[in-house]
Amino acid sequence: MAGWLLPTLLSCVIWGFWGLFPKLAARHLDPWSIFVWSTLGNLTVVIGLLAWMGFRPQVDSRGILFAVLGGLAGSLGSICYNVAAANGRISVVVTLTGLYPLVTIFLSWFLLQEPLAIKDLVAMGLAVSAIALLSL
Repeated sequence: MAGWLLPTLLSCVIWGFWGLFPKLAARHLDPWSIFVWSTLGNLTVVIGLLAWMGFRPQVDSRGILFAVLGGLAGSLGSICYNVAAANGRISVVVTLTGLYPLVTIFLSWFLLQEPLAIKDLVAMGLAVSAIALLSL
């Protein structure tokens, strides 16, 4: 098995739970509190990872900048997701937010000049069509 396939499949399953838990939490908490408590879960993983790394993460100013920006984007996206999950049907919310890779694909094409083939554009169009159908 390719070195990337198992972690990819695991992240898919784990993120499936990540998509559901905020809806369950919204039965008892407001979206802002959900974010606060879920961040405690993140912190638990961070502390465990730091211990595993011997408390010596790599340090590079440019890498740290992009990592922090990624963390900020993830946090803001999580807050928006929690609000949507608390107020909408989770099946629609998780499906629609699942289109975020299209934003990443566009950004990688625009900023990193990564190529897009016709089949990529067709697949992206099909993904948008699928989301539209699921959202009806």
